[in-house]
Amino acid sequence: MTSNPISNIPPLGPMTGQGPAGGHSPFKPVDPVRLMRQHMWLLIIVGLVGLMLGAGVYVGLRAKAPQYTATAYLHVSSPLQYTEVVQGLPQGTTRSLDEITAFIASETQRMKSDAILNRVMSRDEVTNTQWFRSFNGDRNKALLNLQESTIKASHPRGSQLIRLTASTRSKDDAAILLEYLMRVYLDAQATQGTLDAEERRTMYSANVERFRKEVDALTETLNRFTRDNDIDSINERDTAIRLQFDNLTKQRLALEYALNAEQANYDSLKLMEEQGGEPSADQVMEIMSRPTMQSRQQTINSMRSHISALLAGGYGPGHRSVKQAQEQLQAMESDLKAEQARLIRESMDARLSSSARAVENYRSQLQALVAPVTEARTRMTDVRAKIDEYAAISDRLSRAQLRLDQEQAKLDLIWDSRNHPNANRVRRQSDPDEAKLTFPKPLIVVPGITILVLGSVIGLLFLREMLDQRMRSPADAQMLQGVNMLGMLPDTSEDPSGATRIERVVERQPAGLMAESFRQVRSAILSRMDRRGYKSLLVCSAQPASGSTSVSQNLAASVALNGRRVLIIDANFRRPGQHHLNGVDNSTGLVEVLLGTQAPDEVIYPIEGMSLSIMPTGNAVNAAPELLEGQAFRSLMARLEAAFDLIVIDAPPTLLTSDSQLLVKQVDAVAMVVRAGVDKRGMVERMFRQLDGQRADVLGMILNGVRSSAGGYYRKSYQEFYRYGQPRNGASLPPPPSAASIARGGADDLAVLDEVADEKDR
Repeated sequence: MTSNPISNIPPLGPMTGQGPAGGHSPFKPVDPVRLMRQHMWLLIIVGLVGLMLGAGVYVGLRAKAPQYTATAYLHVSSPLQYTEVVQGLPQGTTRSLDEITAFIASETQRMKSDAILNRVMSRDEVTNTQWFRSFNGDRNKALLNLQESTIKASHPRGSQLIRLTASTRSKDDAAILLEYLMRVYLDAQATQGTLDAEERRTMYSANVERFRKEVDALTETLNRFTRDNDIDSINERDTAIRLQFDNLTKQRLALEYALNAEQANYDSLKLMEEQGGEPSADQVMEIMSRPTMQSRQQTINSMRSHISALLAGGYGPGHRSVKQAQEQLQAMESDLKAEQARLIRESMDARLSSSARAVENYRSQLQALVAPVTEARTRMTDVRAKIDEYAAISDRLSRAQLRLDQEQAKLDLIWDSRNHPNANRVRRQSDPDEAKLTFPKPLIVVPGITILVLGSVIGLLFLREMLDQRMRSPADAQMLQGVNMLGMLPDTSEDPSGATRIERVVERQPAGLMAESFRQVRSAILSRMDRRGYKSLLVCSAQPASGSTSVSQNLAASVALNGRRVLIIDANFRRPGQHHLNGVDNSTGLVEVLLGTQAPDEVIYPIEGMSLSIMPTGNAVNAAPELLEGQAFRSLMARLEAAFDLIVIDAPPTLLTSDSQLLVKQVDAVAMVVRAGVDKRGMVERMFRQLDGQRADVLGMILNGVRSSAGGYYRKSYQEFYRYGQPRNGASLPPPPSAASIARGGADDLAVLDEVADEKDR
């Protein structure tokens, strides 16, 4: 909503419960359910037409272009009778299903080869068919048709079958083509199998002869080698030499271990001697255990005992006898240590000498083993070479014998399979069945064409609905950017109470649906105007016949019935209508007031029984629209706003004249009347842009003449409203007040309204 530029009151917010309007789009959203229900009968008729058209197409196709299909099956056996006996696989091992699948793929191509199909078409039974005669003797066209469309060969997944189908317009031709195709192919397969078997037999016979000669030659070579080299004694010698070599190796290893240990001992003793280390406890014990050393030790012990006795007998440490005894003890101990050191050196020298002799001895023994070990190794190598040569000849003989056995097995299999029932891998599984009609199928053609026709019509309906820019319902109003929805007025045909005209319907049928709709619009407008203190309302439309005159009168009457003083000003100089609706004189009016020839009170006509008054246009034939923007009009509005609670101005179409743009500068609020199903979104947006930004607030739009969808939400709401107003338990309601009791009571009101309607129609 726009703000009033001369007011310091903030602009109004949107209606309660109404969200922001969506952006402009060339397509509008479509409710599929509403659209389907709205055009239900059309879709039913189109569906019936589609069914009849589908039935007709089916009958025509069956008469002019039927297709009969016959089916037969061939069985492909596993290649057991032709299995190549390979190393590691026993005779009779079958190949995997992959090999069968590959074989079937190649055979299906072979069946449709030129050679096979030409032989099929050379049969008299085939050339006498309607299928062949349809090509007028052109064998090339017949061959191409047979390869591309008539004959089909496929492999059912996971099976060992080949499925063959033939499709022709004649029911008998399909089975004939399929029968002779199978005969020609199986004959060719049998011939080819015989040729292949003969070729393989020749090849395997040559291979058997070649491998037999090789086996004989290798057998002779092996026998000669055995005689010349006495292979049995070689094996015995090999065993003896190997035992001798093993013993010598063990001796060598033992000597090497002993040599290494003795060498380590010698190096340790030598290092000890060079470093002058202390003798070990074992060496000292061994030296001291000798008799001479024990004798000296005993003498020393006796001297120690003698000294102890002297000291115990009262001799002091300084006594000459004690000193002499101690000196003798020290001399004995020195001699003992010197003798001990000498003996240790002698023992070390002896040990070094012994260790050196042992090392030399081990080396001599190892040197003595070199020659026997070398000789044993040489003899063993010679023997092993002969044994390996014997094994190599034996291995070649075994492999040659194996190849000979394989080729002989292949040759035997070929001979054994000559008269076998499964000598050929492909055989007939089933004969061609009776051809069945495969095209057209009624369950496909009839529903398909019906769905196609129905879908085309539905698509056109959706496209028309999406491209339709006319304002039909409040949902279309939500697509207008910035334009609020004040309410909607249903078409008079939607009123279950029987209203036929919208003119003065609030007065004539106050309990009807139309009057209730005007009251809802009135409440929406007054809630906005009362909050802002607005007193003047401009009611305008985009183009003629939108109903702005009737809407202005009914809105004013609805407000007047609410107890407010309301004035209707007819500002439509070009086509005035309020004086006709309200039955007042139009000789003087607004034009005379603005020209200053009449006072406002002289041209205001009150409506009897209501607080509603009318100011007609007056003599506006030559009136200039500029009168509506002068000071006189502004003064008049100020005077009238002081005398009335609400002033409703009926304005001419906005897009045809400039009058509404002049009036919007003089009023407080604007309500736009849009004719449902006539006015387009672009037209309403253009009207809104022309009125927006002026002094008045554009309150929103009133959608007039809304028609409900067939069985839709609005129609149900209208019917529920009508039922709600009915009396319960058959009681009768009092009759609604007449137009005379509500308005001015004129006896010719209905005639006047008819005259106005006839004039508008003209």
